Amino acid sequence: MEKIRRASNRLPITKMLATDTTGDNLTGGYIFRHDYIIDTTGWNSQVGPPDCPSNVANYQYEYPSENNIQPTQKSYLQQFVDTFEQRIFSPEFADPKKGYRPLCDIPSFADYLICNEFAWNGDGFAKSFFMHKDRDSKDGKLHAGPIWDFDWALKRMPWTNPADMSGWSYTTYPCNNLQATLPWHSVMMTDTFFQNSVRCRWQEFRKTILNKTSIYHYIDSMAAYLEEAQLRHYVRWPIWGINVGTNELPPFAMNYREELDSLKATIGRRLIWLDANIPGHCASSVTTPIVKSDTITKVFTCLTCTATVCTSIENSELPIGPGPTTYSTCDIPVGYSAEFSNTNGCITITPSLIHPTADTEMTCLISCKLGICDTTFIILIPPPIPIIPSLEAGVSLYPTPTSTVLYMQATNTFIANIQILDISGRVIYSNSDMDSNNFRKEINTSTWHSGIYFATVTTDEYRVTYKIIKE
Repeated sequence: MEKIRRASNRLPITKMLATDTTGDNLTGGYIFRHDYIIDTTGWNSQVGPPDCPSNVANYQYEYPSENNIQPTQKSYLQQFVDTFEQRIFSPEFADPKKGYRPLCDIPSFADYLICNEFAWNGDGFAKSFFMHKDRDSKDGKLHAGPIWDFDWALKRMPWTNPADMSGWSYTTYPCNNLQATLPWHSVMMTDTFFQNSVRCRWQEFRKTILNKTSIYHYIDSMAAYLEEAQLRHYVRWPIWGINVGTNELPPFAMNYREELDSLKATIGRRLIWLDANIPGHCASSVTTPIVKSDTITKVFTCLTCTATVCTSIENSELPIGPGPTTYSTCDIPVGYSAEFSNTNGCITITPSLIHPTADTEMTCLISCKLGICDTTFIILIPPPIPIIPSLEAGVSLYPTPTSTVLYMQATNTFIANIQILDISGRVIYSNSDMDSNNFRKEINTSTWHSGIYFATVTTDEYRVTYKIIKE
């Protein structure tokens, strides 16, 4: 059965040996979880809910396992978690030095909350709550995740309001469950710093992976891929219109299309409610530019300046004002070149041949005509997705979206291999027989299902992955 485990291609924390019992070696890596008390292993939290103090959280060893973890390692992990809980439940919990923040990775806890609240996951905070900690020399902070156990999620569960999918899961009353809801996020969400972190992450995700159009497209893509399998499934288990397994509120879907429509409607309502109710304020002047033809362009106009007053930055835009805009002390990120215009406020940021692999921040100081009201702003530059044509690999794949044929063209580049996978990771095309540095090849896509595919092209210098959309 699939499970969370430590591995270089899974959760890549440091491997623990039985001899890792002193110094830095003792500090990680560990995986543990908050879960039902399955047996007598693990340990209990030192803090219980005020209304049911005996219903304390239970933590269990995942890696090293109960059979392999050494007594010294057990003691270290328990003491680390005890210290974290002492801080998060102390009156100074929100203090940036004395509180919980220095001991945990804030983005991972923000992401954990977002993923589970987006799915209205009833188990996310009550059980199957995995956490991990790497060696101090590598990171040393407590990380939430990986996320796990979503059978009570993404549907009209009995405790939800189907009309608008309103409400929170992390605030579930801990005394109502067989296992106490871990109250860490309830405390964190009273900390303005953490609220703002969640809000910023939410706004970032809503532009990308949690964009409704993107989600619906993924659902349609997987629905097409599973079209034949679902027919066999519901012949073997004829459960249309029946409430089975993890309970759900009616009406119950009577066919495949109704099930997909119900899923989309549930997600759409949940997104709307979370947009309106996630607290916090994302105050940084961050602009996510549009990536087009491997060039990012963002136009700013000068701040409205007088002798003593400068208008504030709102909605990541600089208000229109008199005089040219000047830029100074701009920290151009590695992998990019930038061209500035002091007449129209235009910044053109162009990736070099080696693309960054993560979001890159460029910080600039912007001054107005009179040299007053200097303002520092940050442009967040996403790494360019290698949309065709890809300059660095000398290979083009087009058109995308494609309907019946995909062309691969190489120019002065030796192609060692091309492999195309569907969204599930199944190889649908592979070719290693290309001995020319300049060629054009046709790939028949007429039998492919609609959806997203990934082509990995290996050259004598690069390995580049392309996203392909089949209409």
